[in-house]
Amino acid sequence: MNVFLLPLEISTDIESTMARFWWNSSSKENKGIPWMSWERMCHSKNNGGLGFRNLRDFNLALLGKQGWRFLTRPESLVSRIFKAQYFPTGTYLSAPIGNNPSFVWRSVWEAKSLVRAGIRWNVGNGSSISVLNEPWLLDPNKPFVTSSPPALQQALVCNLMSMDKNSWDAEILKDLFDDREQRLINKIPLCSNQSSDILYWFKEPTGVYTVKSAYQLLQSLKGLCDEMEASVFWRSLWSLKLPPKIKNLMWRVGSNCLPTLVQLATKCVPVNTRCPLCEEVDESITHILLTCRVVKQVWERVGIGTLMAVAGDGFLDWCINVFKTLTAEKQCLATALCWAVWGARNDVVWQGKPVNISAIVASAKIYLDQWQHAQKTQIESSWADL
Repeated sequence: MNVFLLPLEISTDIESTMARFWWNSSSKENKGIPWMSWERMCHSKNNGGLGFRNLRDFNLALLGKQGWRFLTRPESLVSRIFKAQYFPTGTYLSAPIGNNPSFVWRSVWEAKSLVRAGIRWNVGNGSSISVLNEPWLLDPNKPFVTSSPPALQQALVCNLMSMDKNSWDAEILKDLFDDREQRLINKIPLCSNQSSDILYWFKEPTGVYTVKSAYQLLQSLKGLCDEMEASVFWRSLWSLKLPPKIKNLMWRVGSNCLPTLVQLATKCVPVNTRCPLCEEVDESITHILLTCRVVKQVWERVGIGTLMAVAGDGFLDWCINVFKTLTAEKQCLATALCWAVWGARNDVVWQGKPVNISAIVASAKIYLDQWQHAQKTQIESSWADL
């Protein structure tokens, strides 16, 4: 994947296998309900997904590193070979795919748009930067010049400077650029030592291309981000000191992937949707974890019941509002209670056990305390071994 672009069919087959593995049950029939599309699962954890890699995008991010090397290491043997074959009079960014290209070149060429979106020029003497074809303006979203008078077709940035190269030529800027571009150009500082122009990757503080930042850039270009409030909640959830299985449950709850009876009915599973605890209302996610008259007693027992009034239309809305008001310790307890309530509900459905409010609260607190104590003990033991 560093050198070759996998055929889309292969990437799709691999992702389908990964999705089946994630959603399949542990039964011998090897069946499961896919509650969420693979595309949504590939969203970052902070945006409501699980952070799985979209293989096509990850493949392009890996290939983009080869294109970055063509631009920043033109003296290398590989760069010289490809330049002689495919772009003898230009650069990687301006190169056409050519006639009868090799599979390697075709693969690296596919990542060109990604590399173009992430590179920027730090203006030195301006002799290496094309005015129209290179990203050099100080604008993270629109770094390219959009004005295109005939005088700029072959112009370099150095042609826009005054004779002493210490300032921009105000007359040229006024004649050739609109007001926005004039402001952006005048913000670019010029040095008297006439240093060389430097190409950098604007998504990294070091200015060096990384596969991680390139992949994230590709996701942002596709608009894969959620509302800010939801993003804050997901970030808080994943940072809590909780067992992974509780975090996984909360992710399923917040993503409407919990197999409640109502959710099962939406997947055409023939079930009676009445809540198994109160037997009064259909068992939705919000009902079984918040508004059921039996479950309300659990929340009131730990002092969080007074926050029920701020609940929105769904459980995620409630989580967003409640997490704003609770300390990290209370957030851990609230999520552990959701896990305990769901476990008690399953005991009712599958084993016919009666509901015990005190046992639900106690099991949540005890399990949480034991896990956190085990983590603390493990850390202390690690330090003792040093």
